[in-house]
Amino acid sequence: MLSSLTGIFSRGGAETAPPRDRDFSHEELMKPWESQEARDAYPLGLLAACVARTAELGFEGMQKHSGRDRDRADFRCCYEEAVGVAVAALPGILEADDRYRGLIDRPNFLRRAWRPSPIFQDMSSLLGTPSFSDAPSVGEKIAWDKYHHSFTMAYMARVTQILRGEVRDNARLLAAKIEEKAAELKEDLRARLAGGVDSLTLARLKKDCEDFGLAVSGTKGKLFERLQGFLDGTVQRKKRRRR
Repeated sequence: MLSSLTGIFSRGGAETAPPRDRDFSHEELMKPWESQEARDAYPLGLLAACVARTAELGFEGMQKHSGRDRDRADFRCCYEEAVGVAVAALPGILEADDRYRGLIDRPNFLRRAWRPSPIFQDMSSLLGTPSFSDAPSVGEKIAWDKYHHSFTMAYMARVTQILRGEVRDNARLLAAKIEEKAAELKEDLRARLAGGVDSLTLARLKKDCEDFGLAVSGTKGKLFERLQGFLDGTVQRKKRRRR
């Protein structure tokens, strides 16, 4: 997916990345686009630059992973799908973004160097978002933040779905093991009771009652009957008090 997108942009399927002039005079900042074609090509250039940066960062650079997750093929598939989502979404997101719309008719405002505020920290850096470059333009900064956000949301949604499925599978497996173990314990109890009440001590009967959540008071005969009733389904476990 990513390699094919990179190939499309590198072969001329979109305009190359926008110019990166860093300083403009007031007169230059107020200049309009050279042509409508240049205006239309600008977001495609931003998209091409974002795809190229994604290829540079790769799976491990675009999202933080634990050592175990780096080797998961299903997570890498999520990465490829999320890149596709981000690529498809970016042009529309830019057109809807207030900052971008406010600057798009003055291209040199977008082309000038982006400078972080000395007062307010950049949220993307606080969130651990990989940077676009050491010196992005305003347009590149806007596009990359939107692009990476779209990627992250799509990636995390897919990974979360996989992890939830694993939790459900593990819960079902655990429940099956617990049920299997409970059946084994019941069979062991049944074998012990087969010898009759005289074959068991009072201490043994009390322990069995305690292990299966039954009342432990009474004579050997009562305890024996209680355990038999538990196996037959006529005697229920004691209800545990809520703390």
